[in-house]
Amino acid sequence: MSASQPGTPRARTAQEYEEILTRGNEELQRRDAHIAQLELEKQQLLAAAAATAAAASMPPPPPRTAAANSSTSLKPPTPSRFSGTGPPAQLAMDARKFLYRCERYFALRNNHDDNQRIQYASSCLEGRAEDWWLLLSKSPAAPSTWPEFEHAVLQQFEPPNDKVYVQQRLRHLTHRSSLVDYVTNFELYLMQLDVDIAIPAWNRMVTTDFVQGLRPELRARVLDANHNFDYAKARELAFIHDANQTLSRHSANGPYSSTTGASSSSTPHRPATYRAAVTSAGPAPMELGTAQISKFRSALTEEQKAERRAKNLCFYCGSPNHKLDKCPHRQANKKR
Repeated sequence: MSASQPGTPRARTAQEYEEILTRGNEELQRRDAHIAQLELEKQQLLAAAAATAAAASMPPPPPRTAAANSSTSLKPPTPSRFSGTGPPAQLAMDARKFLYRCERYFALRNNHDDNQRIQYASSCLEGRAEDWWLLLSKSPAAPSTWPEFEHAVLQQFEPPNDKVYVQQRLRHLTHRSSLVDYVTNFELYLMQLDVDIAIPAWNRMVTTDFVQGLRPELRARVLDANHNFDYAKARELAFIHDANQTLSRHSANGPYSSTTGASSSSTPHRPATYRAAVTSAGPAPMELGTAQISKFRSALTEEQKAERRAKNLCFYCGSPNHKLDKCPHRQANKKR
Protein backbone atom coordinates (compact mmCIF):
# COMPACT_ATOMS: atom_id res chain seq x y z
CA MET A 1 0.00 0.00 0.00
CA SER A 2 1.52 3.26 -1.11
CA ALA A 3 1.71 6.32 1.17
CA SER A 4 -0.82 9.11 0.64
CA GLN A 5 0.11 12.00 -1.57
CA PRO A 6 1.09 15.26 0.03
CA GLY A 7 -1.87 17.77 0.27
CA THR A 8 -4.69 15.17 0.30
CA PRO A 9 -7.08 15.40 3.38
CA ARG A 10 -6.79 12.76 6.03
CA ALA A 11 -9.75 10.48 6.41
CA ARG A 12 -11.74 10.94 9.66
CA THR A 13 -12.03 8.14 12.05
CA ALA A 14 -15.31 6.77 13.38
CA GLN A 15 -14.63 8.29 16.81
CA GLU A 16 -14.27 11.74 15.28
CA TYR A 17 -17.59 11.38 13.47
CA GLU A 18 -19.29 10.41 16.73
CA GLU A 19 -17.90 13.47 18.46
CA ILE A 20 -19.12 15.73 15.66
CA LEU A 21 -22.59 14.13 15.83
CA THR A 22 -22.72 14.56 19.61
CA ARG A 23 -21.83 18.25 19.39
CA GLY A 24 -24.47 18.75 16.72
CA ASN A 25 -27.17 17.14 18.87
CA GLU A 26 -26.22 19.31 21.85
CA GLU A 27 -26.45 22.44 19.74
CA LEU A 28 -29.90 21.40 18.51
CA GLN A 29 -31.06 20.84 22.08
CA ARG A 30 -29.85 24.31 23.12
CA ARG A 31 -31.69 25.89 20.19
CA ASP A 32 -34.90 23.98 20.99
CA ALA A 33 -34.72 25.17 24.63
CA HIS A 34 -34.17 28.75 23.50
CA ILE A 35 -37.14 28.55 21.13
CA ALA A 36 -39.35 27.16 23.94
CA GLN A 37 -38.28 30.02 26.26
CA LEU A 38 -39.10 32.57 23.56
CA GLU A 39 -42.51 30.97 23.03
CA LEU A 40 -43.25 31.15 26.79
CA GLU A 41 -42.31 34.82 26.91
CA LYS A 42 -44.50 35.44 23.89
CA GLN A 43 -47.53 33.85 25.64
CA GLN A 44 -46.90 35.89 28.78
CA LEU A 45 -46.74 39.12 26.80
CA LEU A 46 -49.96 38.27 24.97
CA ALA A 47 -51.76 37.53 28.28
CA ALA A 48 -50.55 40.81 29.81
CA ALA A 49 -51.70 42.73 26.76
CA ALA A 50 -55.13 41.07 26.91
CA ALA A 51 -55.50 41.90 30.62
CA THR A 52 -54.55 45.53 30.01
CA ALA A 53 -57.04 45.82 27.19
CA ALA A 54 -59.83 44.27 29.32
CA ALA A 55 -59.11 46.64 32.21
CA ALA A 56 -59.17 49.62 29.89
CA SER A 57 -62.55 48.59 28.49
CA MET A 58 -64.26 48.25 31.94
CA PRO A 59 -66.34 51.19 33.21
CA PRO A 60 -64.97 53.13 36.22
CA PRO A 61 -66.23 52.04 39.69
CA PRO A 62 -69.22 54.01 41.05
CA PRO A 63 -68.46 56.66 43.68
CA ARG A 64 -68.94 55.70 47.32
CA THR A 65 -72.28 56.75 48.77
CA ALA A 66 -72.73 58.66 52.01
CA ALA A 67 -74.20 55.57 53.69
CA ALA A 68 -71.15 53.50 52.76
CA ASN A 69 -68.81 56.18 54.04
CA SER A 70 -70.70 56.50 57.33
CA SER A 71 -70.67 52.75 57.92
CA THR A 72 -66.88 52.64 57.74
CA SER A 73 -66.31 55.85 59.70
CA LEU A 74 -68.73 55.38 62.61
CA LYS A 75 -68.15 58.08 65.23
CA PRO A 76 -69.86 57.27 68.54
CA PRO A 77 -70.69 60.16 70.87
CA THR A 78 -68.08 61.04 73.45
CA PRO A 79 -69.04 60.01 77.01
CA SER A 80 -70.06 62.95 79.16
CA ARG A 81 -67.70 63.98 81.95
CA PHE A 82 -68.10 62.65 85.48
CA SER A 83 -67.47 64.98 88.43
CA GLY A 84 -68.20 62.63 91.32
CA THR A 85 -70.49 65.13 93.03
CA GLY A 86 -74.21 65.24 93.69
CA PRO A 87 -76.81 63.85 96.08
CA PRO A 88 -75.79 60.50 97.59
CA ALA A 89 -78.96 58.92 96.24
CA GLN A 90 -77.98 59.79 92.67
CA LEU A 91 -74.17 59.56 92.88
CA ALA A 92 -73.95 55.77 92.67
CA MET A 93 -76.25 55.67 89.62
CA ASP A 94 -74.27 58.47 87.94
CA ALA A 95 -71.06 56.48 88.43
CA ARG A 96 -72.59 53.36 86.91
CA LYS A 97 -73.98 55.32 83.96
CA PHE A 98 -70.56 56.90 83.34
CA LEU A 99 -68.88 53.48 83.24
CA TYR A 100 -71.64 52.15 80.97
CA ARG A 101 -71.19 55.04 78.52
CA CYS A 102 -67.43 54.42 78.46
CA GLU A 103 -67.90 50.71 77.76
CA ARG A 104 -70.36 51.46 74.97
CA TYR A 105 -67.89 53.94 73.46
CA PHE A 106 -65.05 51.37 73.60
CA ALA A 107 -67.25 48.70 72.01
CA LEU A 108 -68.20 50.93 69.09
CA ARG A 109 -64.55 51.90 68.60
CA ASN A 110 -63.54 48.22 68.91
CA ASN A 111 -61.01 49.08 71.59
CA HIS A 112 -59.98 46.24 73.92
CA ASP A 113 -56.74 47.66 75.32
CA ASP A 114 -57.11 48.09 79.10
CA ASN A 115 -54.42 50.76 79.36
CA GLN A 116 -56.01 52.91 76.65
CA ARG A 117 -59.44 52.43 78.22
CA ILE A 118 -58.22 53.61 81.62
CA GLN A 119 -56.37 56.58 80.14
CA TYR A 120 -59.42 57.68 78.16
CA ALA A 121 -61.95 57.20 80.96
CA SER A 122 -59.73 59.03 83.45
CA SER A 123 -59.49 61.95 80.99
CA CYS A 124 -63.29 62.28 81.26
CA LEU A 125 -63.10 62.90 85.02
CA GLU A 126 -63.37 66.38 86.45
CA GLY A 127 -63.67 68.12 89.79
CA ARG A 128 -63.73 65.82 92.77
CA ALA A 129 -63.43 62.72 90.60
CA GLU A 130 -60.34 64.09 88.84
CA ASP A 131 -58.70 64.91 92.20
CA TRP A 132 -59.39 61.37 93.39
CA TRP A 133 -57.84 59.85 90.26
CA LEU A 134 -54.78 62.13 90.48
CA LEU A 135 -53.97 60.74 93.91
CA LEU A 136 -54.84 57.14 93.06
CA SER A 137 -52.83 57.04 89.82
CA LYS A 138 -49.66 57.97 91.71
CA SER A 139 -50.12 55.25 94.33
CA PRO A 140 -49.11 51.56 94.11
CA ALA A 141 -52.81 50.64 94.25
CA ALA A 142 -53.52 52.27 90.85
CA PRO A 143 -55.71 49.95 88.71
CA SER A 144 -53.99 48.34 85.73
CA THR A 145 -57.02 46.65 84.12
CA TRP A 146 -60.44 47.96 83.17
CA PRO A 147 -62.35 45.78 85.71
CA GLU A 148 -60.05 47.12 88.45
CA PHE A 149 -60.80 50.67 87.30
CA GLU A 150 -64.56 50.02 87.40
CA HIS A 151 -64.29 48.55 90.89
CA ALA A 152 -62.24 51.53 92.10
CA VAL A 153 -64.77 54.04 90.73
CA LEU A 154 -67.76 52.28 92.32
CA GLN A 155 -65.94 51.77 95.60
CA GLN A 156 -65.09 55.47 95.78
CA PHE A 157 -68.34 57.06 94.68
CA GLU A 158 -70.98 54.67 95.99
CA PRO A 159 -72.05 55.78 99.48
CA PRO A 160 -71.11 53.31 102.25
CA ASN A 161 -74.78 52.66 103.02
CA ASP A 162 -75.88 52.78 99.39
CA LYS A 163 -77.10 49.16 99.35
CA VAL A 164 -79.31 49.72 102.40
CA TYR A 165 -80.67 52.95 100.93
CA VAL A 166 -81.45 51.28 97.59
CA GLN A 167 -83.18 48.39 99.33
CA GLN A 168 -85.39 50.84 101.21
CA ARG A 169 -86.20 52.75 98.02
CA LEU A 170 -86.98 49.49 96.24
CA ARG A 171 -89.39 48.29 98.90
CA HIS A 172 -91.17 51.67 99.03
CA LEU A 173 -91.34 52.07 95.25
CA THR A 174 -94.94 52.31 94.05
CA HIS A 175 -96.71 52.27 90.71
CA ARG A 176 -97.62 55.98 90.52
CA SER A 177 -97.69 56.87 86.82
CA SER A 178 -97.09 54.49 83.91
CA LEU A 179 -96.17 50.85 84.29
CA VAL A 180 -93.12 51.37 82.05
CA ASP A 181 -91.73 53.98 84.45
CA TYR A 182 -92.37 51.74 87.43
CA VAL A 183 -90.65 48.72 85.84
CA THR A 184 -87.70 50.83 84.67
CA ASN A 185 -87.09 52.32 88.12
CA PHE A 186 -87.57 48.95 89.77
CA GLU A 187 -84.99 47.24 87.56
CA LEU A 188 -82.53 50.13 87.91
CA TYR A 189 -82.62 49.54 91.67
CA LEU A 190 -82.07 45.82 91.07
CA MET A 191 -79.02 46.64 88.97
CA GLN A 192 -77.54 48.71 91.80
CA LEU A 193 -78.09 45.83 94.22
CA ASP A 194 -76.48 43.29 91.83
CA VAL A 195 -79.41 40.92 92.39
CA ASP A 196 -79.29 37.61 90.52
CA ILE A 197 -82.93 36.68 89.90
CA ALA A 198 -81.82 33.28 88.60
CA ILE A 199 -81.50 32.25 92.26
CA PRO A 200 -84.96 31.07 93.41
CA ALA A 201 -84.81 32.79 96.81
CA TRP A 202 -83.86 36.12 95.25
CA ASN A 203 -86.50 35.66 92.56
CA ARG A 204 -89.25 35.20 95.14
CA MET A 205 -88.11 38.24 97.11
CA VAL A 206 -87.87 40.42 94.00
CA THR A 207 -91.28 39.28 92.79
CA THR A 208 -92.79 40.04 96.19
CA ASP A 209 -91.52 43.63 96.10
CA PHE A 210 -92.53 44.07 92.45
CA VAL A 211 -96.12 42.87 92.89
CA GLN A 212 -96.47 44.72 96.18
CA GLY A 213 -95.75 48.04 94.47
CA LEU A 214 -98.34 47.66 91.69
CA ARG A 215 -101.66 49.51 91.70
CA PRO A 216 -104.28 47.64 93.74
CA GLU A 217 -106.46 46.54 90.80
CA LEU A 218 -103.41 45.46 88.79
CA ARG A 219 -101.89 43.71 91.80
CA ALA A 220 -105.08 41.68 92.30
CA ARG A 221 -105.10 40.53 88.68
CA VAL A 222 -101.44 39.48 88.77
CA LEU A 223 -101.84 37.61 92.06
CA ASP A 224 -104.95 35.84 90.80
CA ALA A 225 -103.17 34.46 87.73
CA ASN A 226 -99.53 34.09 88.74
CA HIS A 227 -99.41 30.92 90.81
CA ASN A 228 -95.80 30.11 89.90
CA PHE A 229 -94.65 33.37 91.52
CA ASP A 230 -91.88 34.07 89.01
CA TYR A 231 -90.63 37.61 88.37
CA ALA A 232 -90.58 37.30 84.58
CA LYS A 233 -94.13 35.93 84.56
CA ALA A 234 -95.37 38.56 87.01
CA ARG A 235 -93.82 41.31 84.89
CA GLU A 236 -95.43 39.92 81.73
CA LEU A 237 -98.85 39.60 83.36
CA ALA A 238 -98.61 43.15 84.71
CA PHE A 239 -98.03 44.53 81.21
CA ILE A 240 -100.85 42.41 79.74
CA HIS A 241 -103.44 43.44 82.33
CA ASP A 242 -102.28 47.06 82.25
CA ALA A 243 -102.75 47.14 78.47
CA ASN A 244 -106.18 45.56 78.81
CA GLN A 245 -107.21 48.11 81.42
CA THR A 246 -105.95 50.96 79.26
CA LEU A 247 -107.98 49.71 76.29
CA SER A 248 -111.01 49.25 78.48
CA ARG A 249 -110.80 52.81 79.85
CA HIS A 250 -110.75 54.17 76.30
CA SER A 251 -113.67 51.99 75.19
CA ALA A 252 -117.17 53.37 75.28
CA ASN A 253 -118.64 50.23 76.86
CA GLY A 254 -115.51 48.88 78.50
CA PRO A 255 -115.56 47.08 81.84
CA TYR A 256 -113.67 49.94 83.54
CA SER A 257 -114.95 53.44 84.07
CA SER A 258 -112.93 56.63 83.69
CA THR A 259 -112.59 56.88 87.46
CA THR A 260 -109.99 54.11 87.34
CA GLY A 261 -107.42 56.41 85.82
CA ALA A 262 -107.95 58.99 88.53
CA SER A 263 -107.59 56.52 91.32
CA SER A 264 -104.52 54.90 89.76
CA SER A 265 -102.53 58.13 89.87
CA SER A 266 -102.54 58.15 93.66
CA THR A 267 -100.09 56.15 95.71
CA PRO A 268 -101.52 52.67 96.35
CA HIS A 269 -101.75 51.40 99.88
CA ARG A 270 -99.66 48.33 100.58
CA PRO A 271 -101.36 45.76 102.83
CA ALA A 272 -99.30 45.05 105.92
CA THR A 273 -100.09 41.32 105.76
CA TYR A 274 -99.06 40.94 102.13
CA ARG A 275 -95.42 39.96 102.64
CA ALA A 276 -96.20 37.43 105.36
CA ALA A 277 -98.85 35.80 103.22
CA VAL A 278 -96.57 35.52 100.22
CA THR A 279 -93.41 34.29 101.93
CA SER A 280 -95.15 31.71 104.08
CA ALA A 281 -97.68 30.06 101.84
CA GLY A 282 -97.02 31.46 98.38
CA PRO A 283 -99.14 33.94 96.46
CA ALA A 284 -102.89 33.84 96.86
CA PRO A 285 -105.70 35.95 95.42
CA MET A 286 -106.37 38.94 97.67
CA GLU A 287 -109.78 39.93 98.96
CA LEU A 288 -109.13 43.35 97.45
CA GLY A 289 -109.93 41.93 94.00
CA THR A 290 -113.51 41.03 95.03
CA ALA A 291 -114.45 44.58 95.95
CA GLN A 292 -112.80 46.10 92.90
CA ILE A 293 -114.52 43.73 90.44
CA SER A 294 -117.94 44.81 91.67
CA LYS A 295 -117.00 48.47 91.59
CA PHE A 296 -115.66 48.70 88.04
CA ARG A 297 -117.45 45.90 86.23
CA SER A 298 -119.97 46.66 83.46
CA ALA A 299 -121.43 44.79 80.47
CA LEU A 300 -118.99 43.11 78.08
CA THR A 301 -118.93 43.95 74.40
CA GLU A 302 -119.35 41.22 71.79
CA GLU A 303 -115.63 41.44 70.96
CA GLN A 304 -114.71 40.97 74.62
CA LYS A 305 -117.08 38.02 74.92
CA ALA A 306 -115.52 36.41 71.85
CA GLU A 307 -112.04 36.99 73.22
CA ARG A 308 -112.84 35.48 76.61
CA ARG A 309 -114.55 32.54 74.94
CA ALA A 310 -111.50 31.91 72.74
CA LYS A 311 -109.06 32.21 75.65
CA ASN A 312 -111.26 30.16 78.01
CA LEU A 313 -111.55 33.04 80.51
CA CYS A 314 -114.20 33.72 83.12
CA PHE A 315 -117.04 35.86 81.69
CA TYR A 316 -117.39 37.73 84.98
CA CYS A 317 -113.84 38.67 86.11
CA GLY A 318 -111.63 37.52 83.20
CA SER A 319 -109.61 35.01 85.26
CA PRO A 320 -108.27 31.89 83.48
CA ASN A 321 -108.52 29.81 86.67
CA HIS A 322 -112.27 29.19 86.79
CA LYS A 323 -115.55 29.41 84.88
CA LEU A 324 -118.44 31.81 85.29
CA ASP A 325 -120.49 29.47 87.47
CA LYS A 326 -117.58 29.06 89.93
CA CYS A 327 -116.38 32.66 89.96
CA PRO A 328 -115.68 33.70 93.58
CA HIS A 329 -116.21 37.38 92.74
CA ARG A 330 -119.65 36.70 91.28
CA GLN A 331 -120.68 34.56 94.26
CA ALA A 332 -119.45 37.22 96.70
CA ASN A 333 -121.41 39.94 94.95
CA LYS A 334 -124.58 37.84 95.02
CA LYS A 335 -124.37 37.53 98.82
CA ARG A 336 -124.09 41.31 99.29
